[in-house]
Amino acid sequence: MTSLLDFSPPVIGHRGCAGLAPENTLASIRMAAAQKVEWISLDIKISADGVPVLMHDEDVRRTTNGQGLVSEMSWESLSQLDAGSWFGSPFAGEPVPSLVAAVELVLSLDLSLCAILSPCAGRQQVTAMVSMIELARLWPEHKAPPVIASFDVESLEMAAQLEPHWPRCLLMPTLTDDWRARMTRTGGHLLGLQAENIKTSDIEEITSLHIPLQIYTVNNPQKALELMALGVSTVYSDDPRLILDAL
Repeated sequence: MTSLLDFSPPVIGHRGCAGLAPENTLASIRMAAAQKVEWISLDIKISADGVPVLMHDEDVRRTTNGQGLVSEMSWESLSQLDAGSWFGSPFAGEPVPSLVAAVELVLSLDLSLCAILSPCAGRQQVTAMVSMIELARLWPEHKAPPVIASFDVESLEMAAQLEPHWPRCLLMPTLTDDWRARMTRTGGHLLGLQAENIKTSDIEEITSLHIPLQIYTVNNPQKALELMALGVSTVYSDDPRLILDAL
């Protein structure tokens, strides 16, 4: 396991600013910047023809006007979907963005990024490889690198091979008995756990090892304050400004 990062942001905008704009879109990234949020997370998958795109679910149905698996759709098909109308009419026509377009916008707005590798089933290594190559190509050397996060150990192992000096965060719905072994396999710098499943004893165990602990997803300012008082370093939030204003 790798020791504490030099800096761990107190709040990360979840999927951009998912409470105020459609998640994982350029509109959500712009909303985070408008809310003066410094860090955001974005989910990355790859299309059937190998283009990295922003999408959390394996199926596009929940967040677009289409249906089908991301892994079975071409970039051309994905790019024509409406990823905003489901959230509200002001966002009608908002496209599914490519990773390239998203990173270019992130950089132009001077945001920091937690890039979450969210591979479709059976596509762990190729998703990590393609995404990391694109991120490394786009990310300026003078800017602090993005945090690479994933629930998938294989994806983080690939990320470690390609960009060993970029920080990595292992995400888990709940703390398992083998969490330390997973951290060791990935050379993890941070651990991320789900808010609904976190226990005080988990926080104590992790922070005693000086591992920054991130909790997702926290939209209640009081809950965020309670977690940070226990030693949690970062919370992901759909309304990050609400949490930041409470700190």
